[in-house]
Amino acid sequence: YQVNLPGELTSVVVNKPSDENEIRTRSFHWSTPEPVAPLFHLVAGRWDVQRGKHGEVWHDPAHLDGATRALEALEAAVPAFTSWFGKLPYDTIRVNEFPYYTDYSQSADQNIVVNEFVFRLRETEEYDLAYSTTAHEIAHLWWGVGLVPAEGPGGNVISEGLAEYSTIRLLQHDRGDEARKAYLMAQELIYLDERNPSAEWPMNEIDQDRESSLVVTYQRAGWMFWMAAQILGIERHDAELRAMAEHYNSTRFPPVLDDYIRWMSANAGDEETAFYDFADMWMRDSCVNEFMISVVECRPNQSEGDDWKTTLKINLGHRICTPSFPITVAIFGDEQEAEGPKTRAVIPGYSDWPVTLVIDSAFKPDHVVVDPDVMVLQKNREFATKPLP
Repeated sequence: YQVNLPGELTSVVVNKPSDENEIRTRSFHWSTPEPVAPLFHLVAGRWDVQRGKHGEVWHDPAHLDGATRALEALEAAVPAFTSWFGKLPYDTIRVNEFPYYTDYSQSADQNIVVNEFVFRLRETEEYDLAYSTTAHEIAHLWWGVGLVPAEGPGGNVISEGLAEYSTIRLLQHDRGDEARKAYLMAQELIYLDERNPSAEWPMNEIDQDRESSLVVTYQRAGWMFWMAAQILGIERHDAELRAMAEHYNSTRFPPVLDDYIRWMSANAGDEETAFYDFADMWMRDSCVNEFMISVVECRPNQSEGDDWKTTLKINLGHRICTPSFPITVAIFGDEQEAEGPKTRAVIPGYSDWPVTLVIDSAFKPDHVVVDPDVMVLQKNREFATKPLP
């Protein structure tokens, strides 16, 4: 196909241009070696371009900082997602900035459009929207464009939730675990702030017409796939995701969330019961845990020199969703958490709540944290931290 534009504009679309003629106008001829998805983007603009090994970011010249972070995400995402989820049918990914006429960004075969708002927003210690949005949209080339879910309840969470999960994985892989924790806590706050607990539908029944559907489809679903991966082990979970995608791409029956649950349960091995019980409470229901800490005792252990003994009672909130997976509890010394001394204990899955823990430490305890590694979606996370006397 051919695109004719004023001379100062550049056209970007799927695959590579076969030739370009420039007189008063620029004429771009594009061709693809194989059919593309019904949705594809034809974009043109007055851009600068940042190029890397795996793709390009076309952007407003005034938004170089955001474009640089988007290219960082692209260059990290393509090889990582390829190794985890399989190879794409094209070698170069294009990300195109477009004006803030609307508030969405969108993926399609090879050519992605990202809202200028994403590039204009400055990076903070907690959040880098240019990086995370680019990673999310690139992930759609596997989840949503590659594996197309069924329409209807539980369908779109496969696309959006797995794109969020992939973003979480990439942040941990590329920027480290602190970036992963910061992103998950930000998503947790968005979900808790915007959900309506009395009207929330579970993930396997959600569609875009339900109240709270967006934060369930994006924020909660990303969290749930992350938690599911911890039960199976991330490498095993991702291998099964890849196998599931290959299976459903070879059939005429696109999947919904219940198909994911059945597939993972059937391939979970010794973790089948734990995974199925997790999915039943957290994916087929709207469970959100809340942890409450009571300090029974914190004193020096006289028989062990300078050691301390801390006895804690930890309970769940008013709506009990008994975890089928372990919960970590950590006692910290009086220095910064990332650098100071810490001692951990683990509450096994299927424990009877409330749980009493006795934790010995070789230092004077300062405070205790339930889920210090941000592995479990919870409300009122601030209540899961308590100073010790």
